[in-house]
Amino acid sequence: MPADPSTPAGTDDAVTAVVPPDTSRPVHVTMLWPLADKPRLAAGVPGGTTPVRLVDDELAASLAPGGRLDTLLTAADFATSPAVDPAGETRAALCLAVDPDLLVTVNAMTAGYVVNDDPAGGLASPTHAGTGQDAAVNWLGRLRTLAQRLCVAPTVYAQADLGALARVGDPGSTTATTEGADIVDQILGVASTRGATLVGDGPDRARGQAAVLAWSDGGDRRR
Repeated sequence: MPADPSTPAGTDDAVTAVVPPDTSRPVHVTMLWPLADKPRLAAGVPGGTTPVRLVDDELAASLAPGGRLDTLLTAADFATSPAVDPAGETRAALCLAVDPDLLVTVNAMTAGYVVNDDPAGGLASPTHAGTGQDAAVNWLGRLRTLAQRLCVAPTVYAQADLGALARVGDPGSTTATTEGADIVDQILGVASTRGATLVGDGPDRARGQAAVLAWSDGGDRRR
């Protein structure tokens, strides 16, 4: 709190009159730690194909030591480790916000995958073997271990634009917000946090929030 305004500024009394804040009842907060990437799965043949095809191999570098996703996972693991956070305060305040689409992609990479030579070539594009299988196996294994001691919540599937989905008005659009938790649970072997939709910021955020409300209660608030 600021000093008493009746105390003249520039005096010793002004300094000693400062009242320290009351920290006996801190406000509970949750910090979301995002683990997400843009969609990488290439369109496939109906019925599925083996191995899975990606549009590029950038995830291989991101999952490998020193890559973006590796660094994010390493930082969360370090900050919540017993040696650094013995009282569990950071662990209690941190929640991994995981894109289910990323999990599906990385999980598929662990079995081996190919990459389109021509990202715009569609089903006719020739392919080459991907290089990130080992990195995917390592990263997903570490994430599964970390998820056992942290809160985990799914983001909107593949970072779908909820505003755009609301304008389309397709009832099947609820997949983007309601089925991600099941995917996270299955791949990571945890019970993820449900009952909340993590809506990203953006110019159409209000419409997206309205869509979430409509889908959650069965009403029609799209207008």
